[in-house]
Amino acid sequence: MQDMKKYRWKKWAAAVCLCLCIAAALQIFLYPRLGNPGPVCLVLIVFLAGNQGFVIRQQYKEQKDEDNGEISKLDRQELTRQMLQTQAQMASLQSQINPHFLYNTLESIRSKALIHDEYEIADMVEALAHLFRYNIRKGEVSATLTQELNNVQNYMTIQNYRFRNKFHLEVDLGDNDAFADQYTIPVLTLQPIVENAIHYGLEKKIGEGHIFIRGYLTQRNFILEIRDDGVGMSQMQVEDIMNRLHDPSSAVKQDDKEKSRHGTGIALPNVDKRLKLFFGDDSGLEIMSAEGVGTQVSIVMPKDPVRPQEKPE
Repeated sequence: MQDMKKYRWKKWAAAVCLCLCIAAALQIFLYPRLGNPGPVCLVLIVFLAGNQGFVIRQQYKEQKDEDNGEISKLDRQELTRQMLQTQAQMASLQSQINPHFLYNTLESIRSKALIHDEYEIADMVEALAHLFRYNIRKGEVSATLTQELNNVQNYMTIQNYRFRNKFHLEVDLGDNDAFADQYTIPVLTLQPIVENAIHYGLEKKIGEGHIFIRGYLTQRNFILEIRDDGVGMSQMQVEDIMNRLHDPSSAVKQDDKEKSRHGTGIALPNVDKRLKLFFGDDSGLEIMSAEGVGTQVSIVMPKDPVRPQEKPE
């Protein structure tokens, strides 16, 4: 039985290697002609690289079983090196997919919709294009609060097409509109919080739902409150989230879980960690909730704007 399993894994590994050779040939013969790798070819190579990583992990497991649970330090280092190299190759290939190709395609679809007087489709595609462009900002770690709010507006537009105008967004910055044009925060801070409000609070609510974003200054801080009137959470759930916010390793662990379920894959611990790295340990998220009433996430930040170097030289 064990020999049969090994035989199947060897056949699988051979098939993967054959596919990788074909992909490599495509690289050699097509890349010089195309100038840049095409999206289809790149996705194929990335997929195969992922399978290669799976084969390497299985190889590690089989060798460990053969050695009765023991594996030499040298072999372990070599297998680890192969896995890291595969991951690096995947990241490199994914980064080569030209985002402007997708953005320009969306713009073409929007133009076609306008020609045929399909204004609703045109508006939806435009919101999606803006959301897409904002989410793939390369080399930028910060954005103005105004830019973040505009991105949330586009996100809400798309969600309302999906849920038939179930959600309503209200933004109140008081007299701080000019302040919002200058105040910088980590990019993609607001959208994950609004996503959570919709996914966990408003989707489950019968009838329409509201999200209120309120910003105000105190003597030392600038505070943004994102409140929804959804189903809310129990005190135990709130305490669990707050515990994860204070766990340094949770930003990575929970981020992987969120990514596999929905949305941007940016969980609240990730947002909290980035805020602390950007502004300092005195900043971050505070959460209050009541079942049947709703949830409020407060972003506490220093009053003075911070403008880090967005694009390292």
